[in-house]
This record gives sequence, C-alpha cells and structure tokens, in this order.
Amino acid sequence: MPLKGFEFNGQRNDKIHMLRGRSKSPFSSIEREIVKYPGGHRLKKTTRGLIEISQPVGFKVKNDEEQMQIVEWMTDWLIIEDWCPLKFDDEPGRVYPAVLQNDMSDFEKMATLRQGTLSFTALHAAGKEIELNLLPDRRSYFITGQRETDWTSKTTFEAPTSKYIIEEAGGGRIVLNYNFIAGDVLAIDYHKRKVLLNGKSLATAIALNTVWFPLRPGAMTINATENTIMTYVERFH
Repeated sequence: MPLKGFEFNGQRNDKIHMLRGRSKSPFSSIEREIVKYPGGHRLKKTTRGLIEISQPVGFKVKNDEEQMQIVEWMTDWLIIEDWCPLKFDDEPGRVYPAVLQNDMSDFEKMATLRQGTLSFTALHAAGKEIELNLLPDRRSYFITGQRETDWTSKTTFEAPTSKYIIEEAGGGRIVLNYNFIAGDVLAIDYHKRKVLLNGKSLATAIALNTVWFPLRPGAMTINATENTIMTYVERFH
C-alpha cells in the first residue's frame, strides 16, 4: 500500500509521508457569549474558532546531506506568509486554508528515517468549488455545505445598461449604478467587498442601498440583471 502524503499551497513532495498520530478536532471550536439577566440567560454572540492540526511526518535519506536538502525544500514549501490550501490524502474532498505554526522541535534521526510533527492552524474546513448560473429571473439554488460562505462573481455585459443588480430573496442586494457597455467584464468579491470593472476598481458605483450578503446553506433564491457566474466554496464545521 502506498504511503499517504499531503498537499500544501498547491505542492507536494512524495518523499515526505504522513505518520500515524494526527491530532485534529473534527470541527471548529465554538465560543459562546452568554449574558445573564433577571430570570434567565441570553445568547448574545457566537464565534467560530480556528482548527488546530498536528500531523507527524517522516522521510528517508541516504545521508545527512540529503536530509539538509529536504529540510531546506520543506521550509521553502511550508513557511508562507498567508493562508494556503492544505489537503490530506486520507480526507478526500476537504481543504483547509491554513498556515504552518511550529518549528518541528521534536525532529528525530533514526538510522535512515527522519521524523517530526508539523502543526498547522486552519481557518475552517472547505469542500468543493461550486458555480451558480444567475439569470434575470429569480431561481432557487441549493447552497451545499454546513456554514455561511463567501462568493465571487463574474459578468460579461452583452449590451449597454446603466444599472446592475444581484439580489437574494432575503433582502440582500448588490446595486451598481454605472454606464456599462457591451464587452465590459465585472468581477465582485463578497469577502473583500470589492468590485472591479475590466480589472479596475468600481467602488464609486456601489449604491447606498447595497446590502452585502453571504451564501447560506440550504435553498436561496437569487437573481442578477445580467447573466452572471457566481462561485463559492463549500464550508463545513
């Protein structure tokens, strides 16, 4: 049976394999802020915490020189100053936006085997990337996953228009007032609250009655005044 490994930031090294003993909570921590008042309690706020992952890894070497080469490659690979996708071979369909947290202080040498533990902190557990085809008429879409998630969208205008709207039945809407022309490409990023037209900021076109909205698991009714591709990634507990 082939040894299992992992992928980080779109790269992997098949010389480095996972060992037994991974430590990871099966879901994100939950922090509750509960207020006591005469006669009972009220749940004021719920915050989802980060996911801590400790994964023992090992690799074989012929000599100390090869060990140094592999360790140098590992540090170039793993020490990144931003959240990067982390995928384990034994968790198909799950992706963790993560960063490396430790210095592998338990690193050991045993004959030709080298091993130690990598500790990652992840924002959440994610799944597949899904595309929704939004049309001018209202349609119901089933948002998969377990938690609210961000989205991006792309629209290519086929004819001139002076307004663009994405709207969901729950009251959320993105309203842009601008004289679009045929061929214009509009990109919206919900997480960053950013709107780009042909690669340049269009923040001044965002109307005051805009209400930004995430995608919520379950059925959502959404439409756009122009044919639009909305993309999201499933998010899990």
